[in-house]
This record gives sequence, structure tokens and C-alpha cells, in this order.
Amino acid sequence: MDTSRVHWFDLMESIPIAGQAKVFAGGFGKANFGIGDSITLEKHLFVAIRDRIMNAKELFFKCVELIGEPFPTGMRGINPPNPIEGRGFFPVASGSFDNPSLTEPLKRSVMFVGQDWGCEADLESIKKDKDADIQSGTGRNLHRLIKESRLPINECFFTNALFGLRKGNNNLGQSPGWESKEFVNRCMEALRLQIKVIRPRAVICLGRQAPKILAQIFSECEPWVNAKSFGEIDQAGQAFVTIGGQSETVRILSILVHPAFRHIHVRRRCFRNAEGSMAELELLNATWEAGNCR
Repeated sequence: MDTSRVHWFDLMESIPIAGQAKVFAGGFGKANFGIGDSITLEKHLFVAIRDRIMNAKELFFKCVELIGEPFPTGMRGINPPNPIEGRGFFPVASGSFDNPSLTEPLKRSVMFVGQDWGCEADLESIKKDKDADIQSGTGRNLHRLIKESRLPINECFFTNALFGLRKGNNNLGQSPGWESKEFVNRCMEALRLQIKVIRPRAVICLGRQAPKILAQIFSECEPWVNAKSFGEIDQAGQAFVTIGGQSETVRILSILVHPAFRHIHVRRRCFRNAEGSMAELELLNATWEAGNCR
């Protein structure tokens, strides 16, 4: 076996149901799996993901496999089925605001999760200008906030809860993807995979739509789904929560207003002794520090 080109997902086919296999991969070392071995396939895969970090292109294709078809009315897959080598939100761009590469290993301390990437018109824009995503209202406002915080931009991975594009030219409001529970479940599995691959210490939610999927992965997000406003979340002290034992890496969850509507909603935020824009800045700093990300 050519060990220089072994991917983590190749291990699924390398581990036999019965008998013994020796799996070699760059950095994996040697592993023996016998009939009586109590280690589960899931743990084998976790070790592989941990030790062999994927890149954005590999992660994209694994997510595409999990999402499959059909897409809900008003949504479609990303066509051509390939991420664009540009800065911006995954799955259309690299998932980075500072590095457009699709082939460098993904290793980030903080994951930002929005609702969905956008619409067909947005895709045409990023095809013409590979920085179009970070120059949009969402990208520009979020980039500015992070730059003001102590959170290093190169430690961030930016992704979305729903995998796919809205048809047409409207990227505002609730995504039509939420209309299909079966599609949402597939997106949840894709997001779960991204978390396992990226191994963030903290997950930061953008807006109040993405928690519908995040709450299925982290029960601590459920108050965000049920709350009627950010004011209710803040007053209950639930904008910043610690994680129990169900995650291998994630320690902290926090929630920001959606960057596209930041100018409308941020003035109502409060966190600790800060209000408005300063509250979200303090929330970002607290998330970075409490997650032991520094």
C-alpha cells in the first residue's frame, strides 16, 4: 500500500469484519484489528480523522456523499460539484477568511456556523470574484468583528448548517431547506462530520436558524431554538454555554446575531457587563479564552 496517499475514509474499506488487518498511513503508525477486538469502527475512524487531517476539497466530497439527493423545493446542489478556491464560507469556498487554499490541511480552533451559504446569484458572483463572499454584508461585518477581537482569523473555520444553494437570487430570511426534515437530518450528519474533522474547541452560531441543527448535535443549544429573541437568550445567561462529555473536542458554544443584520440587532445584546456591539466582542473573547484555544 502506498502510505503517502491513504485518506482517513479509505480505512473503512481497510478494516475487515473478521480477521486481522494492518493499516498503515502517514502518521497513523501500525494498527491491528482482530475478531475479538472491542474497538468499534467509529473509534477507528475517529483516530484516522484525528491523525490524518483532511483538506477542504476532501471534506467537501465526503459531505456531498452524506447529503446525496433529493434537495428540497427551492434548493439545489452545488454545481459544478466542487468548492471554489476563494476565501469565504464552506462548502462553496475554502472555509477560511484568510486562506483560499482547498488543499492545505484543515486544523482550526473555532468553527462558525451560519444557516446556508446563499443563492445561485451569489454563486455566480464568487465565480467572477473569488473574494466576493468575504466582501458581502455577512462576510464584511463578521470579518470586522473578529479583527476587533482577540480571536485570530487564521484559527477560524466558517461553514453552514444547511448544505446546498437556494435557487434564484434571494438569500434573505429562512432557508427553504428547513421544509424537509429528511434533508435537515442529512445536513446534520454532514455538519457532525465537519466537527469531527476540524476538531474545534469552540463552535459559534451565527443567527437563530443554525441552532435547529446544532441542537441535534449539542443539546446545550436547545434554549437558542426555543427562545423568542436574543434578549431572552442573554437575560437567561445562555449565550455562552459549556459542553458536557458528548464531544471529543468542543468545549464552548456561543451565539452571535447574524452578521448581515448586525446593525439592527446587536444593540440589544448584553453579555456580562457589556452591551450592544461590545457585548458581542466580549462574547467572542470569552469564547476564545474559555475554550482554551489560545
